[in-house]
Amino acid sequence: MKRSIAPIQFVDADAPNVVWELDFQFESAVDGEMVRVVSMVDEHARISSLNIVDRSMTADRLIEGLDKAFSMVGCPPLVLRMDHGPEFISEALRPSMLDRWDVLHSAGTPWNNGFIE
Repeated sequence: MKRSIAPIQFVDADAPNVVWELDFQFESAVDGEMVRVVSMVDEHARISSLNIVDRSMTADRLIEGLDKAFSMVGCPPLVLRMDHGPEFISEALRPSMLDRWDVLHSAGTPWNNGFIE
């Protein structure tokens, strides 16, 4: 049975693969165009398992990257901590998270998402 990605209470990353943090960063390149970076890190082990850099980032591209990262360690984390930015509320990403992975979503803020911010 799949768990909900509704926000949950704060979970302590007391072992590897318990809490991973996911976040987008935006930067301007030399040509003035926007560059997007999506990063994911295991909060306990402090190992980066996903880094995608591109001019645009579709939900499908992110889902493909998450699939690869999860398969590298054998399974998704217990909790995927992320902020409530528009990239995580998209209609394409939320159903995929519910259908594909047994992951809880924990709301993140800069003060409790320090390793990824």
